[in-house]
Amino acid sequence: MISDYSTRYSTVTAGQRLHPRKTPSSHQSVTADNRLVLKAVGAMVAFTLIAGLTSTFWYGWQIRVALDEIGKNNNIQQTLLIQRQSLTSERNQLLERKNIELAAAKLGLFPPSKKQLRNP
Repeated sequence: MISDYSTRYSTVTAGQRLHPRKTPSSHQSVTADNRLVLKAVGAMVAFTLIAGLTSTFWYGWQIRVALDEIGKNNNIQQTLLIQRQSLTSERNQLLERKNIELAAAKLGLFPPSKKQLRNP
């Protein structure tokens, strides 16, 4: 028959089982670490959500401002185009020969005579 030598080398008898002893402090530290990790993950998610929403609203606001500025620039461009057309027509009218001769006559100027003209 086989003899049981376990009692010689161990303090545990044959009927007892070995179970690691769970201390309340080690269990609490694992739970506290898990809570800390969950809080950190939650904080990162909240920050990401807030940053994403903030940037989305900021980009939308920038687009709206840019579109308003484009609209204002189009109105200014139309006004300047109308003003340019009126100034161009006024310049063309002033550069007509008839108008130049009338302005010169008011100043006392007259066209040159045949003797005053020289051809090179």
